[in-house]
Amino acid sequence: MDDIRVLIADDDPEVLDLLARVIDDDPEMEVVASARGADEAIELATEHRPDVAVLDVRMPGGGGPRATRAILRHSPSTDIVAFSTFEAAETVLSMLEAGARGFVSKSDPPREIARAIRRRRAGDTALSARIRDMTAEALATRAVKRTSGASRGKRRDRIFRFIDGDGLEVIFQPIVDLEDGNIVAVEALSRFMDPSPRSPEGWFREARDVGLGVALELAAARTALRSLPLLPWSVSLSLNFSPQAIETAEFTTLMGHHPVDRLIVEVTEQTDGAVAKLQDALAPWRWGGLLVAVDDVGAGYSTLGRIVQLQPDLIKLDIALTRGLAGDPGRQILVEKLQEYAAGVGATLVAEGVETAELMARLRSLSVRVGQGFHLGRPGPLPAPTPDGSLVWEGRHAFRRDDGGESG
Repeated sequence: MDDIRVLIADDDPEVLDLLARVIDDDPEMEVVASARGADEAIELATEHRPDVAVLDVRMPGGGGPRATRAILRHSPSTDIVAFSTFEAAETVLSMLEAGARGFVSKSDPPREIARAIRRRRAGDTALSARIRDMTAEALATRAVKRTSGASRGKRRDRIFRFIDGDGLEVIFQPIVDLEDGNIVAVEALSRFMDPSPRSPEGWFREARDVGLGVALELAAARTALRSLPLLPWSVSLSLNFSPQAIETAEFTTLMGHHPVDRLIVEVTEQTDGAVAKLQDALAPWRWGGLLVAVDDVGAGYSTLGRIVQLQPDLIKLDIALTRGLAGDPGRQILVEKLQEYAAGVGATLVAEGVETAELMARLRSLSVRVGQGFHLGRPGPLPAPTPDGSLVWEGRHAFRRDDGGESG
């Protein structure tokens, strides 16, 4: 298992030093960055995307609540643990409402810090013993109820607003040929303009909870497809769909209005449903040139059996598998075998999470020829094609064949 990557933030250098020692003494954790204020914490979290951020509640720059909200917008997978001398109810509640799910008092034993980090990574609310003895559990329950207690009608109205195009935006991330650096496709990624710090997946989950999941997927796809005419003919557009959406008449109608030989459908939510029905729904479009990708391979959702059944054109390795690949022989062997399988059945292996030149070089050495990740291009607006019809992604690292892509 990879070490838990932790960002720490406090304006007191002695406290920062204590946090660093406690975390570094734990063999399963590592400090990836430290900050002295909210602005620096936000910047470092955006850059490093830590697993957990331990934030001082009253540090400069807006304090823990502001840092929590901003970090969750830029790095929604990061878990937030608050760290404070102040244990008043309003202090605890301000962090929980901002999105923190852990709170440790500075007067607690240092081991509580490591314990809280582990509890958050396990998906549990991480409240220290002293906070639990006070009123924090009741405050946490109240905060959750306040968020989720809105009527079903109000929740549906909020999703309908996105479906109607109000607050729903689409950005794109390039998928790149690791041999020559050319962009071969772009993946459309939904973003929701709302004061809530909820992640895109959180909004899709909310939509499913109120019976509007498929409708929101289709709305996001329609928004993305408006950009298809802006793409060079050599660049495909990749869209994310659940099996439930693919099997609807609305999906059929949507595909019928676009050149499917320029599209990739990434099948999400790899549950245990019947693959045969999904294959039947995709078959007419695959005959017309549509490419099918299986997403999240290596993240626990996709199984080899499902890949064999669906016979995708692209197999996307999740960041959970690629992270740490460069220094992990076991992962390298697994990727090598998946690449051999893909080559044998005529599929393409796509590595997600390509965030360093080192990882890119290692993937190329394993014969993985297509990748996606921050090193190759961050999500953003679609750039205009150059006069020769190619795409140049703003902020992308320089691509050099001789060394696997050193930053330029």
